[in-house]
Amino acid sequence: MYAKSRNKSNKGTVQVKNSHGRLRLVFSYPVITEDGEIKSKRFYFSTGEEDTPLGQKLAATIQRDIDYGEFDASLDKYKPAASLSTVTPIAPTPETPPQPGLSALWEKYSEFKEPQISQSTYAVDYRRYRNHIKKLPTDDLRDAN
Repeated sequence: MYAKSRNKSNKGTVQVKNSHGRLRLVFSYPVITEDGEIKSKRFYFSTGEEDTPLGQKLAATIQRDIDYGEFDASLDKYKPAASLSTVTPIAPTPETPPQPGLSALWEKYSEFKEPQISQSTYAVDYRRYRNHIKKLPTDDLRDAN
């Protein structure tokens, strides 16, 4: 008398199911077996997307591909791309501490040597070298010969 209502969808259509707030797609698609036989294979695809219109867009994409014969049975095409990819970090260039100038190095060396030499040597000879260093065209060690 009355036709029994079934929860089955038409062959080749994608059913969208809500599984714990996430979308799950169930559909059948004809696949060629190793024997060369065409059989209908049932696919269960958990998208990981929430049950929103944006998430349901994937179901529409799969349905469109099935209708146009462009379905990717490996499902790689429909898997979401990773939102974060692994990137090799660029090693930060170590900041080189500011290099002291030639005259600053001479002053430190002179202070170190002062207790080890006579006062006259320090006063006469070391002053001569200090004056000579001040007359040089550059104080930067990278520019020195």
